[in-house]
Amino acid sequence: MSENLEILQDLTKNPVATTWFKEVLTYLRVRVSDTDEEFTVISKSDGVEVTAGFVPPDKRKLVGGFFDPGEWYATQFIITVKSENVRHFAGFFDDNVVGPEELFRIMSFLMPVLLKATLEMPAMRNRALLSMLGLDTKWHQCLLDPQGNETQQATVQLIGNVWEILPGYHGDAQRKKILTPEKLLEFQRRVHEAEDADTLQGWFSLLDWYRKWLGSVNVPVPTPA
Repeated sequence: MSENLEILQDLTKNPVATTWFKEVLTYLRVRVSDTDEEFTVISKSDGVEVTAGFVPPDKRKLVGGFFDPGEWYATQFIITVKSENVRHFAGFFDDNVVGPEELFRIMSFLMPVLLKATLEMPAMRNRALLSMLGLDTKWHQCLLDPQGNETQQATVQLIGNVWEILPGYHGDAQRKKILTPEKLLEFQRRVHEAEDADTLQGWFSLLDWYRKWLGSVNVPVPTPA
C-alpha cells in the first residue's frame, strides 16, 4: 500500500473527517501527480471508502447522456494534487475539530483545486451549454479569511476553448464573487445533495438554487469610466 493511500484510508477512520466528507461529497476521483496514482473516494451509508485506481460509478444515464451532470461529475471531475497536499490535508483533522480557522485552511486548499477540476471538465468548454445554463465566462473572485481580508484574488476567464485562472483582478468581469469558507461549504453540500439524488429535477433544482446562491456572494463590478 502506498503512503498516499494509507493516509487517505486512515482519514476514513477519523469520525470528524468522515462526517465532513459525507456532508460534501458522493463520489470523487483524485490524482496524485508526483506519484502517478489515482484514487476513488466514495461516500457510503456506513462511511467513506477510498480505493486505489478508478472505480466506475454505478449511475444510470439521464436524457440518454445528452444532459447528465451526475455522469459528468463522476467521470470528468478529477482533482489533481501532490503527495505533500495529501499529507497537509490530512493534518487539518489532527485535532478532531473543524472550527472557523480549520475550515478556512481547508477551503483555502480546496477552492483552487476544485475550481481547476471544474474548469477542466469538457462540459465546461461547451459554450452552447454554458449559455443555456446562464453561466459566466469571466469573473473575479476572492476568499475572505476569518478577519475579513481578501485572499486568493483571481480572474477566471474562458479564452477561446481554454479556461484561464490568473492571480489578481484583470480587465472587465461579468461579476465579482466574494466567497467565504461557509459559503463554499454550503455550495459543496448542495452539489452533494444533487449528486446523491441524481435526477433531472434535482440537477435543475440545483441550478435554480445556484443562481440565488450566486446573488448572495456577488458584489457590483466597477463600471469603466
